[in-house]
Amino acid sequence: MTKQNCHQCRFFFITWDQKTPYGCKLYQIQSTQMPSQIVKSAGSGDCQGFTPKDLKSGASKSVSEPSKGY
Repeated sequence: MTKQNCHQCRFFFITWDQKTPYGCKLYQIQSTQMPSQIVKSAGSGDCQGFTPKDLKSGASKSVSEPSKGY
């Protein structure tokens, strides 16, 4: 049994809220604990929504500026 690492999941995010710094977009939760721990403690077993991040696209993906329209 492998321990799931939320940091490697595409649904994981860090919030701006210091009281609840960890979040999961799939389960729509924010907490002081890792989302996979919340799911497990709720009696759902291991997180079934874990989806690895697409490391090929990476964080260096450029974002194009919207057109000015004039």
